Amino acid sequence: MNNKIKLLRKELGLTMQEFGKNLGVSKSAISNIENGYNSLTDQMISSICNAYNVNEDWLRNGTGEMFVESSDSLIEKIVSEFPLDKLSQTILRTYIELEPKEREVFNHVMKIIANNIMEEGKEKARNGINDIIFNSAAPEKVKKDMYGKAAMLFNEAFPYTGFGNSVIPGYDEEEELSEKEQYMKMAEKQYDKEKEAELKASSAKESDVG
Repeated sequence: MNNKIKLLRKELGLTMQEFGKNLGVSKSAISNIENGYNSLTDQMISSICNAYNVNEDWLRNGTGEMFVESSDSLIEKIVSEFPLDKLSQTILRTYIELEPKEREVFNHVMKIIANNIMEEGKEKARNGINDIIFNSAAPEKVKKDMYGKAAMLFNEAFPYTGFGNSVIPGYDEEEELSEKEQYMKMAEKQYDKEKEAELKASSAKESDVG
C-alpha cells in the first residue's frame, strides 16, 4: 500500500512537502511512508482520500480507479447535458454534498412543499370547475355529464384524489358497468352532493343578508 502513495503524489504533481502539508504532516513523514518505514494508519488513509478525492479501494487493494469523481466534476457532466442555471447548480451541489441523514431531512421538507403546492393547485382547479358548471344555464342532466367528464380529467391530473371535497363514493359492485360508466355514476353522486352543499351555502348567505 505504501508504494501507492508515491504513485499518487507523482500523479498529482506534488512534492513530499506539498503533499504532506494538505494532510497536516511533515515531508519526512511522507518520506517514511513512501519508503515503507511507517505503515499507513486508517486515519491517514481517510485523510488522503478526503484531501485528494482518492478511491479508498484503490489505495487499500489496488482495485478501481485512482480517483473518485468529485461533486464538481459530476455537476459539470450534468450541466453539459441539462441546461441548469446557477441557482439550480447550487441546489444540486448542496444536495450531493449532504450526509445521508441530512438528505432524509431535505427530502422530507421538499415533499411537504410539493404536497402543499399540489393541494393548493387541486383546490383552485376544483373550485374553478365547480363554479363554471354550477353557474351554467345548461340542464341538470347536461351539468352532471359535464361534471363527470371534468372529474375524469381532473383525476388524471391529480391521481388518487376525489374531484369533490372528499374521495368520490363507491359504486354498486353488483352492477355490470364499464369503467367509464362506473366513474360517471360516481361523479353523478358527487355532483348531487356538491350541488346540495352549494345550495345550502347560498341559502345561509341569503339568511345572513336578510
